[in-house]
Amino acid sequence: VDQDPAIRGNFKLDTKFFRIIPEWTHRFSPDAIGRFSLGMGKDWVLFDLGDYYVHNDQTALSGRAEIENQLGSSWKSYLGTDFQYNRTTVRYQLPIVYSQGGISSPIGSGDLAVVSKKYESDVAGVYWRNVFHQQDSRWSFIPGLRVSWFNLTDEVLPEPRVGIRYALDHGLTLRAASGLYNQAPAVQTLDKTYGNPDLTSQRAVHTTAGFEKDFREGSASGWSLSSDFFYKHVYDLVARTTAMVSPSRPQYYDNSGYGHIYGLEFLGKYKSSLWQGWIA
Repeated sequence: VDQDPAIRGNFKLDTKFFRIIPEWTHRFSPDAIGRFSLGMGKDWVLFDLGDYYVHNDQTALSGRAEIENQLGSSWKSYLGTDFQYNRTTVRYQLPIVYSQGGISSPIGSGDLAVVSKKYESDVAGVYWRNVFHQQDSRWSFIPGLRVSWFNLTDEVLPEPRVGIRYALDHGLTLRAASGLYNQAPAVQTLDKTYGNPDLTSQRAVHTTAGFEKDFREGSASGWSLSSDFFYKHVYDLVARTTAMVSPSRPQYYDNSGYGHIYGLEFLGKYKSSLWQGWIA
């Protein structure tokens, strides 16, 4: 309130969702297995701040088809495709906080914008992942490629990825992986009225390195542990901007955002003949 007296009253942030995803698995031959799934669900996101609000209601449909094929004693291939379709209703009442000079002003001084719109977004892709492992070798190589399509930005984007594993003695395996990932902007940021329809996808390079240790050594019960350090360089992120397209038209958003994400994750699993559990 000391910074902006217009911001007062209730505050609420609520996210709810559900998904139903049945899967059918079929063995075509001793060396080929197919997995097929079709899912549906709903998302609800509610944000209230005094008289301001953002309410999103989304219906989501998704599907995946994958063929796993043992092409030789040392080569296993995964070829698949997936899609996700979202129908989103966005309702909000928020102030526009940009002056004609392109300088951000306090929230309470902006003109109030009341919006209720529906959007449709599609994301689809094909991918090919391979595992190369000679039976007498400690090394495994996991190259792959995904090609994604975003209808909102009309982009077709290749995403190469690669992984490597090295098996030490006594159930200890070292592993590392890296790859390129893309994500479409949120539908409302591309709106012609209060967004930027010229936005492109958001990008990231993911890198991870770690190990996994299986203490069971052939037993049906016992512990397995894994830990990985991860680092992500993210760029072309959608960010707020005070730039102007014209003297009377703010740009609202651009792809100037970037950053770094890093951390360490740990997973311990215990399995017996009667029960299993994990801690992360």
